[in-house]
Amino acid sequence: MDVAVLFDDRHITARLPENAQRMPLPKRINALVKLHGTPLMVISRQVLNQEYQRFRRLLPRVRLFYAIKANPHPDILSLLARLGSCFDVASVQETLAVLAAGATSERISYGNTIKKESEIAAAFKLSITQFA
Repeated sequence: MDVAVLFDDRHITARLPENAQRMPLPKRINALVKLHGTPLMVISRQVLNQEYQRFRRLLPRVRLFYAIKANPHPDILSLLARLGSCFDVASVQETLAVLAAGATSERISYGNTIKKESEIAAAFKLSITQFA
């Protein structure tokens, strides 16, 4: 079952009636479900940015690693990469997704408890040097 992740407010409301932002939240949700079906996940780029900045402000000496298995949507990865986030990946495919999103290899930690030698070699070829 697919989950639609609609990532910015303009995209979310593009096909909704003009007065959608003034609609009560339950009506807005129903309108989005009619357009996109279920399950539906809506994530605000602005809120994600604000929450990341809040983490950085509250934990200034900590390198934040986003575990992409939580939600590997390319828009989320791209935004977090632009903000300077580090990433925790568990496969070569996840590594490639994070690199494609704009992260650099030194911001990636390959943290799979059962790593095949071939996967370590493939990650190393992608310049990944942090392994957990």
